[in-house]
Amino acid sequence: MKRLTLPDVVSLLAQEVSLSDCDLSGLDLAGMDFSRKSFRGSRFDAADLNKVQLIRANLDSASLMAAHLALANLRGANLRGTNLSLANLSLANLSLAELMGANLTGAILTGANLNGANLEEATMVSANLTGAELEGATLASAYLVGAVLVGVQGQGANLVRVDLSTADLRQADLQKARLMKGDFSRCDLRGTNLAGANLKDAKFYRANLQRANLKEAQISPGVLQEAFSLAGAIMPDGTVYDQGRGELGEDDDDNI
Repeated sequence: MKRLTLPDVVSLLAQEVSLSDCDLSGLDLAGMDFSRKSFRGSRFDAADLNKVQLIRANLDSASLMAAHLALANLRGANLRGTNLSLANLSLANLSLAELMGANLTGAILTGANLNGANLEEATMVSANLTGAELEGATLASAYLVGAVLVGVQGQGANLVRVDLSTADLRQADLQKARLMKGDFSRCDLRGTNLAGANLKDAKFYRANLQRANLKEAQISPGVLQEAFSLAGAIMPDGTVYDQGRGELGEDDDDNI
């Protein structure tokens, strides 16, 4: 793998030469335009990529571990199998991006735009997606154990077989999302909007569903009996559950 300096990068871009399999780790590349460029298998570990343009760029199997990508534009980029662990992608645009099998462990995605993105089989353990947009995104079989998704907008998202055990989904909007066979064990779902969602064969062992909206949700019989609490939740038939389970009160904000 060839190690590049900043002047090397500028020169190669001007020549429209491929930058695949190159080492750009630690470089200050903030604000540069790499749209439609190929960085397949390249390394950007700890690089400064804040506000870069990577529209439809090819970063297949690249490594961006601990890279700084705040406000970066990666719309439609190919990040299949890419290592983005510990990367800062706050407020980044990842709409329509291909992230199948990507590693986003511990990544910061607060306020990021992931609308229509493909995150199938992605690893997102302990990732922070607070306030992120996931409308129409695919997260089928993704691994989000311990992730933070507070206030996420995920209407119509595909989360079939997703593992969200111990995740924090307070106030998330997952209306009409596909959540079949998802694992929500010990998940914090207080105030989450699951109206019209498909939750067939999902697991809710010790999940906190206080004040959650389950109106018209499709749920397998008996599934909610394992929940930690349903106090104040709107049930699939539109009635309000008024008998909490477990030790938390309806307005108790302590951790499960």
